[in-house]
Amino acid sequence: MFWEIFQQARIHEVESTADTARSRASDAMSSAAEVRAALDRLVLVNRAMWEILSKQHGLTERELDDKVEEIDLRDGRRDSRLKKAIRECPRCARTMSLRHARCLYCGHQESRDPFDTVG
Repeated sequence: MFWEIFQQARIHEVESTADTARSRASDAMSSAAEVRAALDRLVLVNRAMWEILSKQHGLTERELDDKVEEIDLRDGRRDSRLKKAIRECPRCARTMSLRHARCLYCGHQESRDPFDTVG
């Protein structure tokens, strides 16, 4: 009898764990779909901007590739990623947060690159 109660409790625990795993997998799939949709939109917008720039200013694919490589190497690595540089506050010389335009120590407000809010 005790063994049966123990087994039933164990079965319930395993079922609960499986339900949690299913829920997390579903959440992950939803998040992945949202990321994919955002990426698709970003690719579309970038393609539109490139076509406008190349048509209006005569830029070439080679110039685009060179600029991509230059930006990629700004952090010292050719890895197709752009790591945000650690900034120093011009007023108090303390390290500034990568997420905030205002110094957490002295309150100095710095103008931000519009791309700092992306990613």
